Amino acid sequence: MAVRCKYVPTDHDIDQLLATAPPPLAAAICLMSDAGCRLREALAYDPSSRSAQGVLRIYATKSRRWRSVPIPTRLDTALLRLARARARAMPTPRDTQRALDALATRQGVEKTSPHRLRHSYATRLYRAGIPIHVISSLLGHSKLSVTLLYVHSEHDDWQRVRSALDTLASRA
Repeated sequence: MAVRCKYVPTDHDIDQLLATAPPPLAAAICLMSDAGCRLREALAYDPSSRSAQGVLRIYATKSRRWRSVPIPTRLDTALLRLARARARAMPTPRDTQRALDALATRQGVEKTSPHRLRHSYATRLYRAGIPIHVISSLLGHSKLSVTLLYVHSEHDDWQRVRSALDTLASRA
């Protein structure tokens, strides 16, 4: 039985979106997809929140707490482009969504939402083998049950489970 989940942008999809995105939109996309920011957190990005050690401090709008996440290369590149352009982030959440929709249409990528980019962050980390409690911390969740809603599984996850169980059974 195949397990179906909502569309979650892949790294390839995100790269397609970034290919022609202007610096403010590219930074917002990367902050959501590569740092797990909520839309308003991404739009509130402040360059002073970057550390020299490659860590980004994010003020969580829901919990009103700070969290820290590592800055991967793609996000670093987008933030440097934003700084060089001396541009500000998208002015409103709605403008960002409209620009994201237009960009997806132009690039031939399935339309997505800012929050699905955040789900993509969690899903990609999970598939890379990052423990769920670490993903929860990076997203700023206080409950693992919430993080589990962000991790989307696919048919190959079921195949890996079956294979792992078969391997364990053969050792017994």
